[in-house]
Amino acid sequence: MESKGGDEIQVSVFLLDTQGCVSSWNEGAKRLMGYESREVLGQHTSKFYLSDDAETEKCEYGLKRVVHDGIFEEQGWRVRKDGSRFWASVVITTLRSRDGNLTGFTEVIQDMTKRREVEDSLRAAQGGLERRVIERTLELESANDALTQSEQYQRFLADSGEILASSHSFPEVLQSISDLAVPMLADWCVIEMLEEDTELYAAAVSHHDSYSLRCLKRFYKEHTYDRNARQGSWDVIKSGKARLYREISDSLLGEIAKGPEHLSLLKRLQSKSMMISPFWANGKVIGAITFAFSDSDRRYSSFNLSIAQDLGRRTGNAIERSRLYQKLEAQTAELQCAVQVRDEFLSIASHELRTPLTPLKLQLQSILKCLEKGTLPNLAPEKVQRIVHISDKAINRLTHLVEDLLDVSRITAGKLKLNCEDVDLSEVIHEVVDRYFSEISLARCRVFIDARGPLLGHWDRLRLEQVVTNLLTNAIKFSPGKDIILSAAEVRGSVRFTVQDYGIGIDAADVDRVFRRFERVGSDQNVGGLGLGLYITRQIVSAHGGVIQVESKMGEGSSFTVELPFRVGVSEYTA
Repeated sequence: MESKGGDEIQVSVFLLDTQGCVSSWNEGAKRLMGYESREVLGQHTSKFYLSDDAETEKCEYGLKRVVHDGIFEEQGWRVRKDGSRFWASVVITTLRSRDGNLTGFTEVIQDMTKRREVEDSLRAAQGGLERRVIERTLELESANDALTQSEQYQRFLADSGEILASSHSFPEVLQSISDLAVPMLADWCVIEMLEEDTELYAAAVSHHDSYSLRCLKRFYKEHTYDRNARQGSWDVIKSGKARLYREISDSLLGEIAKGPEHLSLLKRLQSKSMMISPFWANGKVIGAITFAFSDSDRRYSSFNLSIAQDLGRRTGNAIERSRLYQKLEAQTAELQCAVQVRDEFLSIASHELRTPLTPLKLQLQSILKCLEKGTLPNLAPEKVQRIVHISDKAINRLTHLVEDLLDVSRITAGKLKLNCEDVDLSEVIHEVVDRYFSEISLARCRVFIDARGPLLGHWDRLRLEQVVTNLLTNAIKFSPGKDIILSAAEVRGSVRFTVQDYGIGIDAADVDRVFRRFERVGSDQNVGGLGLGLYITRQIVSAHGGVIQVESKMGEGSSFTVELPFRVGVSEYTA
């Protein structure tokens, strides 16, 4: 084909199947694209697009649009076999059977490179002249605006200063600032903040039109941002420099946009002028404020940009103050909680330590009176045995409390050591139950053991005894007169040890608390203890590489289950 001027017009017409793959190829296509038919038949039409992902997505988008609309037209770069690019006008239409079913597509590609070069030259020349005229006009207008709007903007900064100082909740403050900016400083405003220095999110969005506001909020909620954008929020945040877009052209709008959907939204908002200012906290950029004029005739000037930068500085300072205040509040709350826990613990500890001292003191006073009267040799052996038994029990109780406190100190300091050896868990369970025979009898409990055969593992024997002891005494304490079942077995390459009681149980709200330090759940007023036994048990189990869990229902009892690997991995472990 030739144009009226005699220049050859290169046009390629070929067919695609329903998947977008070439199904026919002719001489015109060969001349334009450089491919023989055997090289392209069955190849996807994206072969003629630029190789980046965006171009491939554009190809897929075009095929989807033509299926929906019947025709798709666009202009863009295409690539020949030799790698050369040319500017193409592309028209794709659908081919359908008589019954309306899609059978394929017709694609027409025309080389428009020369025409585009001419148009670009004219556009560049015309654009340069227009730009100079517009810039000069805007400079004059901005000077006039700076004089007439100075009082209004000073009032805006004063109002924003009051808002920033009014609250320590910066999400509310940012929304108030964004609302204040519309319509005084913008037709719409978005305040974006960095999250963990990697992601941007819209902390506040405002628009004078409710429908457009919903569109803006939905977009900023559903879409991510291009960190490599040459314009827009990310560019401002990375550079730390404010940007003023006095007049937004279509090409500039494309650079500012965060993608096709954002570009569509910006066009729908009819954004005509824009400025973006960063704001800092602790010397680091943490966000950006975008102001835009859309359906008004106003345009931003350098004076407006200085207002935006001033607001950005104030906003950053307010956020920094807010974060410091929130951090201080959190630290204060933690300290108050720690003081409360300390006071409660001291109260409990003083009571618990005094409890075994009282009978010990009474027995010593009884012996002292006998010594003073000279009647000590006359004491009946049964009474001496009783005095010794009560004293020994009090000393053991006191020793246990002190050991618990020392264990907590070791755990906190990371000095809980495991001296591992070969241990039979079944043997340990029987020994501990025998050791606590008198306590079991006193509580009127029945204890059943289901731990057959040796269950040999490489553990710290003393610490393992401590785990069994704590769980058994806990069951005795909270289920007087009830049955207690201790069971142990090998399960999937590890040992599972369970203590089941049928006592008062634990409320569902308290289950997560039972393994914390100084926590006493259930009948706190009637049952003694420092609230350390289960905490220490969990730490010992964890040090062995195991886990402990509890299942409980109020009035039905509790089941504590420990799972341990057969081997810790080293002979001595420091938790």
